[in-house]
Amino acid sequence: MGINQNKIIRSNIQSLVKNFLHTSTLHKDMQNIAVQLLHGKCKIFNKKHVGFSWGEFAFHTSSLLDGEDAKFNNLKLAASVELLILSTDILDDLVDNDIATETFNIISVPQALILANTLLMESLHLIVKNTNKKSTDLFNIVHKNLINAGNGQWQDISFFIDHTFVSENQYFSLIKKKSCSIIQLIFELYNLKYDSTLEEIATYIGYSWQLKNDAQDILSHFKNDLIHKKATLPIIKAIEYSNEIDEGILAKQLKLINISNPNQELLNEIRSYIKKTGAIDYCIILSTLYINKAKALLKQHFPNNKIQVDNLIQLLD
Repeated sequence: MGINQNKIIRSNIQSLVKNFLHTSTLHKDMQNIAVQLLHGKCKIFNKKHVGFSWGEFAFHTSSLLDGEDAKFNNLKLAASVELLILSTDILDDLVDNDIATETFNIISVPQALILANTLLMESLHLIVKNTNKKSTDLFNIVHKNLINAGNGQWQDISFFIDHTFVSENQYFSLIKKKSCSIIQLIFELYNLKYDSTLEEIATYIGYSWQLKNDAQDILSHFKNDLIHKKATLPIIKAIEYSNEIDEGILAKQLKLINISNPNQELLNEIRSYIKKTGAIDYCIILSTLYINKAKALLKQHFPNNKIQVDNLIQLLD
């Protein structure tokens, strides 16, 4: 798809999102704050990174699975998905206590909680309203996948490095619920019948994106993964390396972290150590492997839809 066509699609989704918000019954302040938050990373109004947004991902998924006949309805559904993902992202920031994120630069924690719940209700209403599919079928899809994601988030709260060994398999089992369910939700909105290949593709995409995020977040001074000793794959692999090479010095360093008053020098030493183990590189390589598997399966599963597949793959890059 050409650059101009992509701009048109993005612009159409932006207009629909604004229209949905400004004609809704949400408080005016909530409407305006939602638009502000939609300028963040991977959001539809972001001007720095225009290669991906959830609304565009939903639209190109619809073009592949639902055809071109329902194009305008699919644009409206894509705008609804953009608001749904915003609500889940706000909740994710709350759970992770990432107070340095864009969300909490704009609103307080109580406001964020209210906004997330209100946007979730509004987006569910819009999803049901802006499609010809049976409303009960759509609700069941959203319900099933959000419950799976919620179960994953619940487990993630206590998924940290302590005296218990955490394995790579446990990590992937968790993110399949937490991360892959959201992508599966979008696929199922346009393909109501169960498709095991689509589920596999959603899993590979979810794995890839979560691995990439975890590799970036462990090195970030604005994220809390390291301070809270979250059992992300970079830490899991670095601990495995440390246990084999130097009698578990990393685990001993992690125990020294004071969550309420973290020592930045200690955190920097730990980040440097994790990087030297090759754990970050391992996660990036694995992320690339999984996204390539997803691309290959898309091409294999939809051999007669090259244009639509290419448009979706372009977003995955």
